[in-house]
Amino acid sequence: MTSEDDAGNAYRVYAEEPCSRAGAAVIEALQSLRDSAHDADERALRALQMRSIEALALLHLVEASRGDRFLSPTELAA
Repeated sequence: MTSEDDAGNAYRVYAEEPCSRAGAAVIEALQSLRDSAHDADERALRALQMRSIEALALLHLVEASRGDRFLSPTELAA
Protein backbone atom coordinates (compact mmCIF):
# COMPACT_ATOMS: atom_id res chain seq x y z
CA MET A 1 0.00 0.00 0.00
CA THR A 2 1.35 3.44 -0.93
CA SER A 3 1.08 6.65 1.04
CA GLU A 4 -1.53 7.75 -1.51
CA ASP A 5 -3.60 4.69 -0.60
CA ASP A 6 -3.27 5.60 3.07
CA ALA A 7 -4.45 9.15 2.36
CA GLY A 8 -7.40 7.90 0.32
CA ASN A 9 -8.52 5.52 3.06
CA ALA A 10 -8.01 7.95 5.94
CA TYR A 11 -11.69 8.91 5.97
CA ARG A 12 -13.39 5.79 4.71
CA VAL A 13 -16.67 4.85 6.35
CA TYR A 14 -16.15 1.09 6.49
CA ALA A 15 -13.93 -1.28 8.46
CA GLU A 16 -13.73 -3.98 5.77
CA GLU A 17 -14.08 -3.96 2.00
CA PRO A 18 -17.73 -4.27 0.89
CA CYS A 19 -18.76 -7.81 -0.15
CA SER A 20 -20.88 -6.79 -3.16
CA ARG A 21 -21.15 -4.14 -5.85
CA ALA A 22 -24.30 -2.86 -4.18
CA GLY A 23 -22.44 -2.52 -0.90
CA ALA A 24 -19.60 -0.68 -2.63
CA ALA A 25 -22.13 1.66 -4.28
CA VAL A 26 -23.73 2.45 -0.91
CA ILE A 27 -20.32 3.15 0.65
CA GLU A 28 -19.41 5.40 -2.27
CA ALA A 29 -22.71 7.26 -1.91
CA LEU A 30 -22.17 7.76 1.83
CA GLN A 31 -18.66 9.07 1.23
CA SER A 32 -19.97 11.45 -1.41
CA LEU A 33 -22.68 12.68 0.97
CA ARG A 34 -20.10 13.22 3.70
CA ASP A 35 -17.85 15.15 1.31
CA SER A 36 -20.78 17.30 0.13
CA ALA A 37 -21.78 18.13 3.70
CA HIS A 38 -18.18 19.06 4.53
CA ASP A 39 -17.98 21.30 1.45
CA ALA A 40 -21.26 23.00 2.40
CA ASP A 41 -19.95 23.61 5.94
CA GLU A 42 -16.77 25.15 4.52
CA ARG A 43 -18.74 27.43 2.16
CA ALA A 44 -20.99 28.56 5.03
CA LEU A 45 -18.00 29.38 7.22
CA ARG A 46 -16.40 31.40 4.41
CA ALA A 47 -19.67 33.26 3.80
CA LEU A 48 -19.90 34.08 7.50
CA GLN A 49 -16.19 34.91 7.62
CA MET A 50 -15.75 32.52 10.53
CA ARG A 51 -13.19 29.91 11.38
CA SER A 52 -14.40 26.45 12.36
CA ILE A 53 -13.25 26.95 15.96
CA GLU A 54 -15.39 30.10 16.19
CA ALA A 55 -18.43 28.25 14.85
CA LEU A 56 -17.83 25.46 17.35
CA ALA A 57 -17.61 27.97 20.21
CA LEU A 58 -20.85 29.57 19.04
CA LEU A 59 -22.51 26.15 18.93
CA HIS A 60 -21.49 25.45 22.54
CA LEU A 61 -22.79 28.85 23.64
CA VAL A 62 -26.15 28.30 21.91
CA GLU A 63 -26.50 24.82 23.41
CA ALA A 64 -25.71 26.14 26.88
CA SER A 65 -28.23 28.96 26.39
CA ARG A 66 -30.95 26.48 25.41
CA GLY A 67 -30.40 24.73 28.72
CA ASP A 68 -30.50 28.05 30.63
CA ARG A 69 -26.89 27.40 31.58
CA PHE A 70 -24.10 29.98 31.78
CA LEU A 71 -20.89 28.95 30.07
CA SER A 72 -17.77 30.62 31.48
CA PRO A 73 -14.78 31.43 29.27
CA THR A 74 -12.85 28.64 31.01
CA GLU A 75 -15.59 26.10 30.31
CA LEU A 76 -15.80 27.25 26.72
CA ALA A 77 -12.05 26.87 26.29
CA ALA A 78 -12.18 23.34 27.65
